[in-house]
Amino acid sequence: MKKYFIIVLFCLLPFLSLAQEIKEIKISTNQSYLSISSTLDQPISGEIIDLLKNGVKVTIVYHIQVQEKRPFFLLFDKTLAEKTVKKIVTYNIWEKMFHLAEDEELYKLKSEEELQKKLMCILDVKMIPMSELKEKKNCYIKVRAELESIKLFPPLSWIYDLVITRSFETSWKKKDIK
Repeated sequence: MKKYFIIVLFCLLPFLSLAQEIKEIKISTNQSYLSISSTLDQPISGEIIDLLKNGVKVTIVYHIQVQEKRPFFLLFDKTLAEKTVKKIVTYNIWEKMFHLAEDEELYKLKSEEELQKKLMCILDVKMIPMSELKEKKNCYIKVRAELESIKLFPPLSWIYDLVITRSFETSWKKKDIK
């Protein structure tokens, strides 16, 4: 019976892995830089909020790339710019507040709703100077989000890695630069 449960669990993992998706990518070219904003389609799960309230530090990582399409015989597209945005969250039980560190800024958030708003989006991330981009043709943006793995003791880490981490990873979302 245990064998069948494990087999069914592993069969369901691919479906659990795409629970979150990048909803939209906004491209801003008003300034001297190409700026990217992006949001997730769903709020952060209750399991992750529970982990935070139990003292576990959670890190959400957004990967952003600007790439140039190349002919099919070169196999891979050329990466023009690449950035990583990390959002590190802890919960202070004495103050009953979430502490969110993003880049060099620290936010103290009182409610889960405020935390959800901050974690679900990235705003105006400067990627590449427009002067470099104007020379290139057929460029696009790729964005992806994932939950950085947390080190826990073995029984908890197995459950965490199988269920919670997999349910947060997104696939790459692409948008052409016009």
